[in-house]
Amino acid sequence: MSFLLCKHNIKGTWLGLLGLIFLFFLAGVSYGQAPEQKFPDYYPDTFNAIGNIDRIAEDEIVIGDTLYRLSPHATYHTPTIKDASKVLFPVGSLVGFITTSKREVTSLWLIE
Repeated sequence: MSFLLCKHNIKGTWLGLLGLIFLFFLAGVSYGQAPEQKFPDYYPDTFNAIGNIDRIAEDEIVIGDTLYRLSPHATYHTPTIKDASKVLFPVGSLVGFITTSKREVTSLWLIE
């Protein structure tokens, strides 16, 4: 009986821990649509993910504590400028982004 009780507590602990990890992940990067806001027609309806820029360099970017490679041909877009400069995307910016299956960012879209 004590073995079953112990096994149940361990299972519950793991489920709770997985739930916390999932919530923590959602706080950093969310998937799907941008917040309710009107964007220009050249913005996509959905993104692969949305999050805040933690760090941006020449060939990589960290969004929501996740490292991604930046494609050498990545494009950058703001609500007022299509094909904008990367310098308009400072740390802390909320962005939507499109990635390849190899986690390479091919386009960044400024949300706020």
